[in-house]
Amino acid sequence: MKPRREELAKQLAGVDDTLIDAHLARLGDDYFAEFTPSEVVRHLRHLSRLSGERPVVVLAEPAAPPSAAADEGERTAGAAGRRGGTGDESVECTILAADHPGLFALITGVLAAGGFTIDCGAAHTYGRAASPAPSVRRAGGGAR
Repeated sequence: MKPRREELAKQLAGVDDTLIDAHLARLGDDYFAEFTPSEVVRHLRHLSRLSGERPVVVLAEPAAPPSAAADEGERTAGAAGRRGGTGDESVECTILAADHPGLFALITGVLAAGGFTIDCGAAHTYGRAASPAPSVRRAGGGAR
């Protein structure tokens, strides 16, 4: 479920309000179903620190066993499935970066070439910002 803007802003002092607004408005419901509100806060903190010198952040942690993920009441069924580590060596990896065509394929290719087995993956990217409808004017007349 999408967290309320006010709840996020309380936890994100110093983070630009326009980033919070864009994150809430431009990510799909699948993102908010997959990540808990505390993970969304963590993502926003890291996204706010991206720059030309720091263009990517990699968050990696041991994956929770399937039963532990299912026991966390805050998670949805989709999130529990996403976190279904298959053993002690499973790692959950979240990569935060500006979107570029082919970036997801590049990252997964590098991981696979490095010997990692990718059990599942998802890409979440900002959709286009809604823009006002263009105003069309008739020659010599008003807007239609």
